[in-house]
Amino acid sequence: MVQKKTTKGITNNIMPTSNEITTFEIWSLIISAVAAVATFAAVIVALWQTKYANRKRVKLKSSTQALLPVITMETGSKVLSETLSQCVDITNIGNRDIVIDGFSIEFSRDFMLQIVDFMNIINPQLPIKIAAEERERLQVDFPSLCEMILKNKKTIGKFDKKLKFCITDSTGKKYRIKSNRTIENILALQNNK
Repeated sequence: MVQKKTTKGITNNIMPTSNEITTFEIWSLIISAVAAVATFAAVIVALWQTKYANRKRVKLKSSTQALLPVITMETGSKVLSETLSQCVDITNIGNRDIVIDGFSIEFSRDFMLQIVDFMNIINPQLPIKIAAEERERLQVDFPSLCEMILKNKKTIGKFDKKLKFCITDSTGKKYRIKSNRTIENILALQNNK
């Protein structure tokens, strides 16, 4: 209670009103508000990290390379003659292992040709497990590619479009990349050989 003297010499006891806020209470409110905002921000960051920190990320690169003859040690005969091949490099830039179980050429959303290397001469056997920050190369030689294209030319339609390779992982997610060559260009290179 606060005592207040009046001009007539009588003292009145006056209680502080509830509308008055002390400096301590003001700083307590400010600190509480800052703590609430910081807690909210921490929750948002934690949710974001759990969603994006542990995800699959793949980088694809398409190229053309020359394949040299493969000779078997047992017979000394050529298994594969010198030819060109269309390659797709798959780099795991995420922080989880990725299992690749499909390699195909996509001509439209409805039509894809699965690439299968039965003897595993050029490609490793699918499925392939690619660890974080590792790279694998899948490829198809031009003679086999041209044979597949010519057998399905009615379904493929135009030859002036670029080849689109499609890599499928074990969860069914598809990763696509366009080749640096058109179908027409690949057929012409194979015919000129």
